Amino acid sequence: MIAVWQFGLRRRQRLYRDLAGLMKAGLSKGEALDAVRSIAAASRRNDSRFLVRILVDIQSGMRNGLSLASALEGWVPGGERMVIEAIEGGDRFPQRLEEFSRSLKRQAGDRGKVAGELAYPLFLLCMVYGLLVHFHLRIAPVLGGLLPRSKWTGVAHYLDIASGLAASNAIAATVIVVAAGPAAALVLRRWAGKGRTIADRLPVFASYRANTGMMFLKSMGSLLANGMTSVEAIERVRPGASPYVGRRLDLIRFYLLNGNDLGSSVELSGTGWPDRDLAFSLRVLSGVPDFPVRLTELAEDWEQEKREELVRDLAALRAAAFLVVFGVISAMILSMYSIQSQITAGFG
Repeated sequence: MIAVWQFGLRRRQRLYRDLAGLMKAGLSKGEALDAVRSIAAASRRNDSRFLVRILVDIQSGMRNGLSLASALEGWVPGGERMVIEAIEGGDRFPQRLEEFSRSLKRQAGDRGKVAGELAYPLFLLCMVYGLLVHFHLRIAPVLGGLLPRSKWTGVAHYLDIASGLAASNAIAATVIVVAAGPAAALVLRRWAGKGRTIADRLPVFASYRANTGMMFLKSMGSLLANGMTSVEAIERVRPGASPYVGRRLDLIRFYLLNGNDLGSSVELSGTGWPDRDLAFSLRVLSGVPDFPVRLTELAEDWEQEKREELVRDLAALRAAAFLVVFGVISAMILSMYSIQSQITAGFG
């Protein structure tokens, strides 16, 4: 997993693009890898030395009889390996690899957008938490000197309780925020059972579901176009799948073996993966003669639809964060007015 993080998405996308360009120029896979490794070895950049190490390992695996997809194991995520495994045996491998490279470039942009859009609401929520802690530690004691906190009523009373809870759990909240990123990366791939269907509606989980679903559909389209049945195609891509994807592939395969078509099997699996509405379209298209082509087109259309849906969800999340900030600041102002009114009433 560490190797996959080191060999980042943009690096992998550039490697696929370069290999596709060289193979379209007439070089074999081995010759294309040799060319990229030679240029990387001559470069003085630090990341080029890392790329050389990766390419040496890949070429070593291929010399031992592995396919490119199998040789990439450990260096790329299971979803990418699944797609490369699917397209590698076709006649148009360089063109398909170039298309996949462009798809990864779009995904890199989407992930950057998701990270940026999530970081801003998270910053606002952290700011709100800090305001609550500051109120409890600095402002409330001063106001309590004017009017005992036991006598606070209304908004001031509830804000005092909320700020006390925030202050007492500040260390735990900090640990959660710091650990959230690594934990999410681990959970996304490995959590496959109960509750995941509900979690898949949240922005980060929904993005992962869409990305893995899109790769699955494109892989199936390529393998079906090469003459495989749906069961054979799933068995071909299953070994490199993550636990999350693997669990869903096993369920789909089970229903395929019971005589259902691909769309019905996706729907009967009950996981909502890749998408419930998409399952209906798969059922409609399963009987057409050019189903593999339609499947690839459907994956591309669905990818664009999910991208637009994700933008809307992130905008709603950002608006919700603004409302929380506005609510807490308003509560502080109202609390001060409430305490001031109580003090004035006491003197009256």
